[in-house]
Amino acid sequence: MVLLSGGSTPTTVTVSDWAKVITDVTAQFSITQIVSVMSAIIVAGIGFVFLWWGARKAYRAIMSAVRKGKTGF
Repeated sequence: MVLLSGGSTPTTVTVSDWAKVITDVTAQFSITQIVSVMSAIIVAGIGFVFLWWGARKAYRAIMSAVRKGKTGF
């Protein structure tokens, strides 16, 4: 990859230039942390699906009772 900086001479970026960044990123995150975040996201998603399902079921039950006149008031 060739980058042009302010002047007219191109600068070549090599893998060794990225070595510090790659080392810092891999030191910051571990497989355990990544797996735990992904599992938390999956569990939260499942929770939202069940919440949505329950809300729809409750809404349908209430609207069915109102339409049939069985509200109990």
